Amino acid sequence: MTTGHCALPVLNGHTQLQSGQLRGDRTTKATEQGSDQTSKASRTSRTSRTSRTSRASKASKASKASKATAETMDDVRTVKLEGCMTAAEAGDWVAKVGAEEVRVVVGGAVDEVLIHVVSMCSGITDIILANCSALTNASLYAIARCCPSLKRLDLCNSGLPSADTLAALIAGCPLVVDIDVTCCTLIKDDAVEMMVAGWQLERLVLTGCEDVSSRGVEAIAAAGAQLKVLSLSRIAQVYDDGLIAIAAGCPQLTSLMLQWCAFFTDVGLLAIVAGCPRLTRLCLDRCTRLTPAGIAGLVGLTDLVELDLTDCRSQATDDALAALAAGSPQLEQLLLHNCTAVTDAGIEAIAGGCTQLEVLDLWGCTLVTDTGAAALFDLARLTRVSLDATKISSAMKTAVEGHCTAMAAGMATAGSA
Repeated sequence: MTTGHCALPVLNGHTQLQSGQLRGDRTTKATEQGSDQTSKASRTSRTSRTSRTSRASKASKASKASKATAETMDDVRTVKLEGCMTAAEAGDWVAKVGAEEVRVVVGGAVDEVLIHVVSMCSGITDIILANCSALTNASLYAIARCCPSLKRLDLCNSGLPSADTLAALIAGCPLVVDIDVTCCTLIKDDAVEMMVAGWQLERLVLTGCEDVSSRGVEAIAAAGAQLKVLSLSRIAQVYDDGLIAIAAGCPQLTSLMLQWCAFFTDVGLLAIVAGCPRLTRLCLDRCTRLTPAGIAGLVGLTDLVELDLTDCRSQATDDALAALAAGSPQLEQLLLHNCTAVTDAGIEAIAGGCTQLEVLDLWGCTLVTDTGAAALFDLARLTRVSLDATKISSAMKTAVEGHCTAMAAGMATAGSA
């Protein structure tokens, strides 16, 4: 069987699939007993010819199907084995071709499936292997050999890659601009340095790579001039010096995730505000060393549309929110989950200033009452809201949720007009 540009073993399951298409109808037995020998021979001869013709016809169709499949697979750009934990779950892989999805059934273990796929598809640009914990480095070596056009690689929760495998990927896939290694425990400072030096990354997700230190953060800053999306969430060693370096070295950033980074202060945050003016998305979930002044300083991000202040319990005060609302009319999503210092006054300020708000999370804002909730009716674009674990009454919750439903329906109608 002819493969693509990469010479790798063909998966046995695929060979079995093709052979299954080649099975012809079995020759039928001579029908009634007691027929003369000449009639039997005649019928047997006709049946044999019919069977041979049927097998030849099916073989021709299988050959054409195989050729069509190969051509289709040459067009494959995105391969997804997302969440494949076992061989049974890996039995189906989905490849996206333009606006269509092509499903090919193959057998074998996860590594075997992926190696087969990349050997057959010469133009792959995106590979998503999130949560594929059964994968080994063998698959990544295959990708390195067979996917020179690769631009996006998602290894979230895969536990890979090792340093040697990463070096092979960088050498074999030089066009990668987007990599997600969330919770890949083998990723340390050396690996970060290799990635940012070897690839011109635009998106780098290091969420949960707990062994990355300030050295890794500084390496990103030194080589991140083109970086647009960066997640350092759940990395303990993110300090002010690191964020100051990021602000100076990554001016193109549009999305920065700092969830559970508890050791930087207003100094680092305000450096980001000054150095990364294009930010549209910022996550400060549980950044507990910030102060209300730091939150108020976010007003300098005039393109910010998504802000996560989850668990900023003492930092997200009414005054900080009032300052933010006064200068951030463009905000579309604001998460104040468990911000226990927020009162009705803060919500009224948000409703009065953030007129484009579509999503608002007030879960656990225990000081917010019906008075604050009533201000939400002024938000003409509000479509999603969370009001649980507050002092807002059930009747008011129902009314606000009804308002959101009506706003969503109106926006949908306007969008389809």
